[in-house]
Amino acid sequence: MNMDTATVTVTIPLKLAQRTQTILLRTMRQYTESFNRVCQIGWQQPRINGVALHHLTYYGERESTDLPSQLVVSARTKATEALKSAKTKQKKKEKVRCPQSKRACIRYDQRTMTLNFDKRKVTLSSLKGRMQAKLLIPKYAEKYLEWKPRSADLCLHKNGKLHLHLVFEKAFERKAIQKVVGIDLGVNRPAVTSECDFYGERRWKEVENRYFRLKRKLQAKGTKSAKRHLKKIAQKVNRFRTDCDHVLSKRLVTAYGEGTLLVLEDLTDIRKRVKVRKKQRRRIHGWSFARLKSFLEYKAIIYGCQVDYVDPRYTSQKCSKCEYIDKRNRKTQSEFVCKRCEFKHNADLNAAKNIRLNHLASSGISVGGGPQSIGLS
Repeated sequence: MNMDTATVTVTIPLKLAQRTQTILLRTMRQYTESFNRVCQIGWQQPRINGVALHHLTYYGERESTDLPSQLVVSARTKATEALKSAKTKQKKKEKVRCPQSKRACIRYDQRTMTLNFDKRKVTLSSLKGRMQAKLLIPKYAEKYLEWKPRSADLCLHKNGKLHLHLVFEKAFERKAIQKVVGIDLGVNRPAVTSECDFYGERRWKEVENRYFRLKRKLQAKGTKSAKRHLKKIAQKVNRFRTDCDHVLSKRLVTAYGEGTLLVLEDLTDIRKRVKVRKKQRRRIHGWSFARLKSFLEYKAIIYGCQVDYVDPRYTSQKCSKCEYIDKRNRKTQSEFVCKRCEFKHNADLNAAKNIRLNHLASSGISVGGGPQSIGLS
């Protein structure tokens, strides 16, 4: 039996005694200092291998901090991940600096954290031994308490309160593929599928435009009050976009039932690969396709679907009927007219059908136990 594992991160506020919060904040400061020192050593050597960095830094960090041994190891692990990420960007010829953090979140695991969901309590390792806190579990997160907790990050939010970012995972049986659906993601229409379904709400774009106009006025004003207001708006916009991505991803995975393969374009580094007009830059840079992708992947596992990706080249320029490719085929943002066969279609819908056909052509997948019949309608 093939199984897929879904991973979900739930943010849980903590209720702490004043002394407990003070000790955890002191622990976070020393943890951050340890993280920064390990990053500095790994960057200068250079060393990005976890074992090599451990031998190079462990005893020094034990002497430099009051952190328990497992939190020293945890800080080194986070530093290793940050260094590897920076080196990967460096290989792509991006300008990167040595990773540093002003306030690193403390990573806890089963050795440094004890959870008791029945009593809504957690104990966390600190400079002064184990500290106890009460879990204020949101109602939406209660369904994940049956899942297996893996690790957690203790983070200080901008409101000055400590939250536990708890990672849960659960294995689900992988369903046999019965249907393949192509999905074209976009800025004007969030998602269009090869089943002729259009997803997204007009209200989302109106809210985005309203926030943009307000931000522009505040930036022109430039006062301290305006800058404080801009920070609040940035947080509101981020929460709004996250909610939209959750809504959209759930609608997509629940629309076509178990055994559906959702096929999208691989949009990695899309901002570097495409040329856009000046008027379109704001929207393309505010497009949260990576977050939507992550939401879609874990929700698909939960609802018995699968997600795959295809090369995005020419999906908007190719005719889904005769496969003729020409950039002039797409007359406007929403209108597609083939220069060869004069086939007329909605441009996003045509792209979604091309995504589906490209996947079927490249994988030779069989659906419902027999060879795939590729329809052009």
